[in-house]
Order: sequence, then C-alpha cells, then structure tokens
Amino acid sequence: IVLNRPYGVLQFLSSPEWDKRITEEYVIIAETDHLYMKTLPNRATPTIPVAYKFGYMNGADPKLCAAAKPYWTDCSVVDPIGPSPVIIANAQLKKLTPHWFALSMALKRDPVANAAYGWVLEMWGYTLAAARMKIRHSLWSNIQVEPSAMWHCDEAFTKDDFFTFHFTYGLEYSLKGHPSSKVGEWSLNKRNYMNHFPPKDLVPPPKCAGACAHKLYELFIDAATNLPNWPSGGKGTLGWIKPLVAENFDETAAAAKALLGTGPWQWQGRSYFFLAEGLFLADPPSSSRPLAKSGQVAGTWSPKPGGGRATVRVTLEGCAEKCTLTIPLPSDGSPPDSFDAECVPTHGGSTSEGETSSATLVPTDAAARLKFEKGCALATADLRKRVEGTGPWSWDGAQAVLFLAHGKLVTPWADGEWGYTPDGKSVFANFVGEEHTLSFGECLSFGVVRKRDKTRSSGALHQAEVGPRCSLGEGAVWT
Repeated sequence: IVLNRPYGVLQFLSSPEWDKRITEEYVIIAETDHLYMKTLPNRATPTIPVAYKFGYMNGADPKLCAAAKPYWTDCSVVDPIGPSPVIIANAQLKKLTPHWFALSMALKRDPVANAAYGWVLEMWGYTLAAARMKIRHSLWSNIQVEPSAMWHCDEAFTKDDFFTFHFTYGLEYSLKGHPSSKVGEWSLNKRNYMNHFPPKDLVPPPKCAGACAHKLYELFIDAATNLPNWPSGGKGTLGWIKPLVAENFDETAAAAKALLGTGPWQWQGRSYFFLAEGLFLADPPSSSRPLAKSGQVAGTWSPKPGGGRATVRVTLEGCAEKCTLTIPLPSDGSPPDSFDAECVPTHGGSTSEGETSSATLVPTDAAARLKFEKGCALATADLRKRVEGTGPWSWDGAQAVLFLAHGKLVTPWADGEWGYTPDGKSVFANFVGEEHTLSFGECLSFGVVRKRDKTRSSGALHQAEVGPRCSLGEGAVWT
C-alpha cells in the first residue's frame, strides 16, 4: 500500500523548504512513471482541481460504497479519482493533505475498508477526504494514457490528444512485433529497471510493434541522450526470454512442405499444429480444445537431414524435450497422416531417454482440400505467405486463430474453413454459420467484415506463449 504518498506530501508541506522552493500557485502531483509527451496546460482553478478518471474508483459499486459509509455517506459525490495525476491549487492542497493522510490511516486500520480497497486504499483516502471537504474535481480523461501491448497502443493511442504516458504496464512483443500478455522477446518494462538504469543504446521496438512502444522508446532515448551523466549497466530491451525461433528454417525442404500448416496431430494426448517459420503449438485454447491443465505448449520444429523419398525427418524442441519425428510420405502425393517420434530430455527434462511414440493426423475432407487448392491459384504470393500455416492470431482479442493447410480454420469458438476470395486480394473465413471477409495488413494484422450485417472487427498475430507447466504429453511435466 502506498501510504507513504500522503505522508510524504504532508512532510513536504510541513517543511520550510516547501514555501521556499514551491512558489507557484498550482502544483501537479505526479508519479515517477509519468512521462510527459507534451506541455501540460493548467485547467485547475483555485477551488476546482483537475484529475484523471479511473474506472475502478467507482463509488456506485455497492461493496466499495459500503466500506466508505463510516467515513462519508453520500457516494454519489465521491469523484472516481486518486491523488495522481492531479493539478491543484497550492493553498487547496495544504488544506486537503492532513485530511487525506488521516483518512488513509483510518481506512488502513479498518478491516472492512482495508479488504475492500486493497492497493488503492490511499486513493480512496484522497477522494473521500475531498468529498468531506466539498471539493469536486474536474475529470480530464486525456491528461494521461495507460497503454500496454494489448490495449490503447495503436488507434486509441494515436487518435486522442494525450499529454502524459503512464508507464504502468510493460510493453511486450515478439521480435516480429506480435503483442504478448507475458514477457516479450522485446521488452520495455519498468520492472526490468528496479536496480539499474536502461542503457543508452536500447534496441528499438520491432517495426510492427504498437505506436505506444515506439513513443516510449523515443522518450527513453531522449532522456538518456540529453540528461547529463546518465548511468548505464542495465539490460536492454532484448534477452529477457529465449525467443521461440527456429534458426535457418528451410520452408522449401520436403519435410517442411509435408508438415507446414498441418494439424491437429493427435500425439501423447494432445493436439499439435505445425505452423509457419518453424513454430509448433499444442492445445491452443478453443471451444473444441479447452486449455490443458498444464497450459499451452509451444516450441520449434525444423527439417532434419535424413530420410528419403518415402520418409522425411523433423527435429522438434520444446518443454525441455527434443524429438526426432519420422514421417512416411504417401505414394499418391496426399498429405502425410502419421509420424513416429523418438524423444530425449534436454535441460533437465524428465522424458525417458529414447522414448518412442506415434501420432496420427485428423484428416481433411478431400473435396475441401481441392476447393482450397483451386482458390490458391487466385491469390498473390505475398498474401499466401502472410496467411498460410500462420498463427496464433487473435480475433477481437480472443485466441487462438490458426490458418492451416488445405483450408482448415481453427478459431476460439469453433473450427471452420478458410480460403481466398475470387479477386485474390482477401481471405474468407467461415464458421458457425457466419461468413467473413478478412483483409490482411502489412503489420501482422487483419480487418474483418461479417457478411450478414457488415459488422467490423480486427485481429493480430501474437507471440506464442508457453504455460507455466509445460509438457509435450500428458505424462512428464516441466516447470
């Protein structure tokens, strides 16, 4: 709990240094992770401070209001704010702060209030103290923005006229610019710099990362370049996790052509998908494949020398195991439908050395495969490379969408079919009786129009993520 904030402000106000150093009529209460993108105008008056509206500071919530009742009875006049960012008259802050501190301490000692307010308790101390003093704030939503890689980073970030970048969430991306809800291969996160300054030579965000990532990088570089005696020694934006990258992946190899975009393969109790650029996923969440207890599995695969005309071989690595897959190629040229695997542990994995197992592929309907192949002749090579065998994509924030070979479509809601539109410039995606047209952009994203009612939505390619408990099968689990 940040009870040191009201106490720190109270100490400063009580010090002779305050009147000596703070001669302005108005002050702004800010935090160390507030970065200014432009000059902040003063919209406060001697009696009406300005503050940012927080959605979770909701006095109408019955539980939150009940906890406030011993201290203030009219929740309808409790502003949905905290003490930062706030622009307030110097004289008004001097009157308010002793009450802010005293009420915060009282809330902390109150078991009901302490449980209800948690880490935002002193924010409630501030807004309740203001309500008791009949101080109402002017709410200014654009005084700050709180983006992450997952929200408020592109259109919302660039469209609105924000003044302050609240660097509260980490900006996490894959090396290609896929947003991640966990630690990214490219990471700019304040928690990375608890003990060291970021270096001056930060690697910039990937081209396709969100606008907020490029802006935050720009602000860091501006500070590191222009502030004197910038300390160094901290880690940069790379190296926080091992990238899921198949080095020197050869998509022209026979094994790559045989496996790329295929799935689901039923292997060791899980459903596997072999995706573009040497990525594999097992058990991506969907309505037909609930997320496994041990979490989603992701790793890399690549063609391996050996085999021959009748078989190809693949190396697969993930979850502290390394496997060699031997895949028989049907003589009629149809896609493979089985493989044998021999796995050994790596980095402390617990699979028995030399363990062998077999897998089978859920087949694609021959007519659907032929329909898809006819459509491929219409599409541009660039579009095909962007789409075929790719994933995991999100669609309106839901994962995982996979565009598999031969027109198989995996979505979070139901499996379906996909292919190319007659003009060869877009993709159709149909599932649960709905038809959609998808237009793919340069930066790992697509726009959607639903045929029935022209409703629009969007999707984006995401960094594949591995669950905290990872296993290639239902047996051994790596943590």
